[in-house]
Amino acid sequence: MESSQWFYRDNDKSVGPFTFEKLSELHAFGLISDMTLVKEGESREWMEFRDLGKTRNLSHDIKVDSDPIAETQEIDQSEIDEIKVESSTASTASENIKDNETDNNARINGWLINPVTPWRRYGARFLDISINGAIGAFLLGLAWYAIAPMSAEAFFSSLNPVADLLVTIFISIIIGGILTGFSGSSIGKWIFGIRVTRPDGSPIGIINGVFRDLGVWVKGLAFGIPLINIITLYMSYRRLKDQGSTSWDHSEGYVVTHRPNSGIQYALNTLGILLIVIVQVLLRMIEQM
Repeated sequence: MESSQWFYRDNDKSVGPFTFEKLSELHAFGLISDMTLVKEGESREWMEFRDLGKTRNLSHDIKVDSDPIAETQEIDQSEIDEIKVESSTASTASENIKDNETDNNARINGWLINPVTPWRRYGARFLDISINGAIGAFLLGLAWYAIAPMSAEAFFSSLNPVADLLVTIFISIIIGGILTGFSGSSIGKWIFGIRVTRPDGSPIGIINGVFRDLGVWVKGLAFGIPLINIITLYMSYRRLKDQGSTSWDHSEGYVVTHRPNSGIQYALNTLGILLIVIVQVLLRMIEQM
């Protein structure tokens, strides 16, 4: 049963296959609930996850010792106490092993599910806004000036700093959503070691990626409006720390994983922060030219 293929039901979709261990991990981290419908293989009937324990117990063979001598043999109390101690020790060791296995295996394609890394996610988001926003705004302006130079000049010359920031963030959201939906990552996410996928590790799709990032734009960044976005960012941070998932990921069943910490990842984090500063300085220099 441990090596068989399992599926769970997400609305009208069948998601999987998973090993039973991976299915248990999804349940442990709240990605599926006790009442989520699951099944083994393609031909079995759907059942709630909480009923799996009954099914597994019934599938075990129960052996009964029918030897009448063994049934009537008296056991010394010290032997009983020794058996109890050995049983308790074995049970504790087994629980510790299971806990360690859960900690070590709580990952998708080698990337960790827990603990969450909000600061790396914020770094990835701000780097994406800086790079994607700058590239997107440049390409938009280039195309617009090529097609209708007068209207483009009127639009861009009328932008104040706040409006320019809002437009830049919106453009970066669209580009980041496309990249994330297609590959599970983006420039900022790759550097800071963040990936957004379905529970089976597959990309969420371009359209879903764009809608996900629009959810971040509205719920997490408050459309990029200064001061207000500080409140929404803090609320998102608290939910992520308390519940392990943001509202825009939890509602759609997306899983955010991160590259395990290492010397290379620390170096990438530093590189990401430097890139944010460099891009922002370059943009200010361009604006003053």
